[in-house]
Amino acid sequence: MLAFLVVLAVPNAGNTTFNGHVSIVNSVAFSSNGNLALSGSWDWTMRLWDLSTHKPIRKFKDHTLSVNDAVFSPDSKMVLSASADATLKLWKISDGKPFRTFKGHTGMVTAAAFAPNGKFILSGSTDKSLILWDLESGAIIRRLLGHRGPVLAAVISSDGSSAISSSYDGTLRRWNLNSGQTETIFEGHRFNVNDVALSINGEIMVSGSVDETVRIWDVATGRILKTLYGHKGFVASVAISSDGKRA
Repeated sequence: MLAFLVVLAVPNAGNTTFNGHVSIVNSVAFSSNGNLALSGSWDWTMRLWDLSTHKPIRKFKDHTLSVNDAVFSPDSKMVLSASADATLKLWKISDGKPFRTFKGHTGMVTAAAFAPNGKFILSGSTDKSLILWDLESGAIIRRLLGHRGPVLAAVISSDGSSAISSSYDGTLRRWNLNSGQTETIFEGHRFNVNDVALSINGEIMVSGSVDETVRIWDVATGRILKTLYGHKGFVASVAISSDGKRA
């Protein structure tokens, strides 16, 4: 099998290659202290990396299909994985074992996010829905319905009151997590929206699409502030700097 590599830009180390996965890497996340990285792959595993030594610390293996998204909890003591096997799993970093499995989606789980308070999580799926879960019990709090195509990415606002999702249907939606209702539909991309990022203050949103553009949005009004051109292929991932000045 062809081996694919995790490539990360590490401060004071230039571009560093992390070897270990044996298939495509779908997701990379950093711990809150910046010392660890987490990757999820088509090889059905996640790997935890030490950024100072560039060595793998632990392999997380229990899913039966690809890991599509992998994220740290706010305190970086746990990690959450979203898989094509239609489940999410919660793992302790200390032992690398899953201790809770979330079942409720009827399609591949494509996105996962922790609430800032660490008490609930949000997932998105090819079944066109998002699910808000209670972290402690694993119970479904509510389903968020409205997209006409698979959900590809999801983020929760810093105050935990709302979420943004992007979809194969070419739109993004802002959700009220208390009611489960759509507050705003963001339209402008010509094809599916692969990823979304939200500024810390929740005022600005950035999206990337198969239409080869990045768009910057005013969250309150739903208005496109700027469209960025330059890519010669689809945009797979987007991010916003911590000061909100760069994307």
